[in-house]
Amino acid sequence: MRDSKIDVLAINESKLDDTINEQEVYITGFKIVRRDRQINGRKGGGVCFYLHRNLNFKVCEELMINRLECFNCRNK
Repeated sequence: MRDSKIDVLAINESKLDDTINEQEVYITGFKIVRRDRQINGRKGGGVCFYLHRNLNFKVCEELMINRLECFNCRNK
């Protein structure tokens, strides 16, 4: 990732949950934004984005729907 020209990496079915902290999945030069599946007896799910640190973005929490694993972002 460090040597690539990728600015955004989107992962679905990330399978991340609150037992995995951000340091464990850190990639140098990127900020991770994640939305883990809420524990409801099911495993898997979740989405995350790795965004290059040169991007100026804001996660729009007010546009998110609790039951969906999705993101809404915009430029700052």
